[in-house]
Amino acid sequence: MSMHLKLEDRTFEDIDDEAKCMVGYNQRYQQLSRGSFQGHYKAAHLGTQMILYFEQNNQVLDQSGVTPADRYTIIFLLNEGVPTRMNGQDFTQDDLFICGPQSTFDTIGLPLNDDLGANGLGPHFVAISIDQNYFEAAVLGSERDGEACSVIRKHGVRETRRQNVLSIRYNIAQFMSEFYRSGHGAVSAALAARASISEMLFSHISRIMQGPLQPQEILSPPRAYRVTRQAREYLDAHHDADVSISRLCRELDVSRRSLEYYFQDQVSLSPTAYLRTLRLNEVRRAMLAFENVDRSIGDLAAEAGFWHPSRFASHYRLQFGELPSQTRERERIHVQ
Repeated sequence: MSMHLKLEDRTFEDIDDEAKCMVGYNQRYQQLSRGSFQGHYKAAHLGTQMILYFEQNNQVLDQSGVTPADRYTIIFLLNEGVPTRMNGQDFTQDDLFICGPQSTFDTIGLPLNDDLGANGLGPHFVAISIDQNYFEAAVLGSERDGEACSVIRKHGVRETRRQNVLSIRYNIAQFMSEFYRSGHGAVSAALAARASISEMLFSHISRIMQGPLQPQEILSPPRAYRVTRQAREYLDAHHDADVSISRLCRELDVSRRSLEYYFQDQVSLSPTAYLRTLRLNEVRRAMLAFENVDRSIGDLAAEAGFWHPSRFASHYRLQFGELPSQTRERERIHVQ
């Protein structure tokens, strides 16, 4: 059986194109901060048993996804000083998140100031995707470990011991730097790389599973996260002109004051501001969709609840760093 080290290195100007890179994760991105988007994506495929994904961009995103049914995923940050939430809890460069097959994950970069001007400060995520059988064969050594894996599958586990996370970050960064510089693609190189990374990762994971897990290590989502996630899912499914914050409160059976508090706590935006940002993202997607190539910008904006063309154009330009007409023209040039 042949196995080659496949390397990817791509840049993006569209968040949806970048979201599709991690195949099987069903990722969906919303741009929360303001300005034109630039994303950088790398991946190292060490056969099917292990894939390393690296993603960095210049904007604050609301990112959600689901791990494939046959994969475990380890997520951490390479850069420092970028406020981020993982499934509703603070997530820093000193944390590492292990999630099991079919686990939902949400990451939100928190805006650094009131006007969402966070250009150049997007988080630099690393996601290591590991085949379920490969992971469990290496980690499952006792009944206690089996129970820990059950916790991973249900909630996810967060490693918070700084020295362990620092070691993993350093070794993974060194590996990627070496392989992208040398461009190794031989079977022997891929096997050696996977073996080295596996030994290092599984050694640290085994330490996490020694003894009972501490409450801070179990990534059980807080109520504020659960409510805002329900709200975001509802808004995503009903991003039409009839959605209002009052209607959203009725659907979730929560007071407006509580909803405002939960959104500020989790997203650093009010529900109204988040809804407007979501609608702007949807209009952008609609303009870039091939099936809408002959539809007017005004019609697409109206469907999302923007009735005043000049006000819509102003909001759009502030959010994405260009006018709606510039987005449409750039896409037409790209298609041609």
